[in-house]
Amino acid sequence: LLRVHHVIEQESCRGPVPLRRLSAAAGRSPSAIQHAYREHFGNSISEAIKRRRIHQAGTILAANEHLTIEHLATRCGYRSRSHFHRDF
Repeated sequence: LLRVHHVIEQESCRGPVPLRRLSAAAGRSPSAIQHAYREHFGNSISEAIKRRRIHQAGTILAANEHLTIEHLATRCGYRSRSHFHRDF
């Protein structure tokens, strides 16, 4: 599970993090990863990805408040402004 968590930390702001990528990192099935992650960390994989991206957005905004929403969303791994807006 630490490998899965590491992949989330390293790759979530680059774009989508497919469950098959996390499954391969841990050497377990996708359903086993989802269940074990929730049991161990207390939240879902998608929630962890969202939290990582929002944290990154806050860090970027603190350093540079002149970014457009679109640019910030892209830098945090979101494909659309609306999805970023909904999460943030």
